[in-house]
Amino acid sequence: MSHKLCAQNNTETNNLSATTYFEMYSSFDLGGHDNQDRKSYFYNFNRDRSINLNLGFVKLSYHAEHFRANFALMSGTYAQYNMNTEDGLFKAIFECNAGIKLLKKQKLWLDAGIMPSHIGFESAMAKDCWALTRSLQADNTPYFESGIKLGYTTKSEKLYLALMYLNGWQKNKKNPNNHSPSFGTQITFSPKQTISINWSTFIGNDLPDNVNLWRYYNNIYAIIQFRKHFGITTGVDFGFQQLSKGSKNYAKVLAPIIITRYRVNNHFQLAFRAEYYRDLNNVIIKEGGLNGFQTGGLSMNFDYLLNKQMSLRFEGRALGSKDQIFQKYTMKTSRNYFFTLSMAFNL
Repeated sequence: MSHKLCAQNNTETNNLSATTYFEMYSSFDLGGHDNQDRKSYFYNFNRDRSINLNLGFVKLSYHAEHFRANFALMSGTYAQYNMNTEDGLFKAIFECNAGIKLLKKQKLWLDAGIMPSHIGFESAMAKDCWALTRSLQADNTPYFESGIKLGYTTKSEKLYLALMYLNGWQKNKKNPNNHSPSFGTQITFSPKQTISINWSTFIGNDLPDNVNLWRYYNNIYAIIQFRKHFGITTGVDFGFQQLSKGSKNYAKVLAPIIITRYRVNNHFQLAFRAEYYRDLNNVIIKEGGLNGFQTGGLSMNFDYLLNKQMSLRFEGRALGSKDQIFQKYTMKTSRNYFFTLSMAFNL
């Protein structure tokens, strides 16, 4: 079973605030493994049958009328697996960015540095997500990005527009053998406080110049809170990447998802997730069978919120693939079942 402990302290003095956050977990996979590592396409809660730190960080933030900045150092298995291609200190940086407001009467900001990704509705922190573990869609798109972002929010705050120049697909340090630019865009429309519709894109080549395969990725989702107790998040990712340098033929990735959450009362809530991921050419998810990677999944969350500071979460999750890509002791199977238990604590 999985056990996760999450704690957050926040103290604020004028424009400066300090935050500490950590989340512990333990996980149980019914398939059994020769080691504690789960599949390589899981980047959160991916250590089996042991208690681990998933994500812990200390963060300083400064927010003023025309300037803002964030700096956070982290540790845990999330950092270990998501930052395995980074060098030195970059492995420990969760956030490092600063921004200036360009217009006095308009919400036009220019931010630069290492920032949370503009792709997806699931963040690196479990406390911000309806489901305890991350979806296949979220685990295989960027959690962070490095570059420059120009963002504009209308006075009504119903529309947000952003344009990014990035170092690549979840890269802090740009590959020295890659001179291709990477771009991102984001449009978020919130006609009501209970409705948010988002479209994010990524365009770029994340490989060395001699390979140079361009990727065009789209992330679309909507979050709708129908009543105080019931909400739905649904969306789809679809992307294209060149099969070879200069080719007009593209590999395709498709990942639809739906999550529903029901708050029984102030202390108890349920969440259900259905997802599917198809990557026939193993462009993003390298593990697969004869039919590439074609996997669907269901999960159920049971959350008990003791108070504003403490919560207990339990999730059961099942994955099914077109091929026998999962391990069940010494055998291969097309099904995978695992459980996650967590406890969160906030101060």
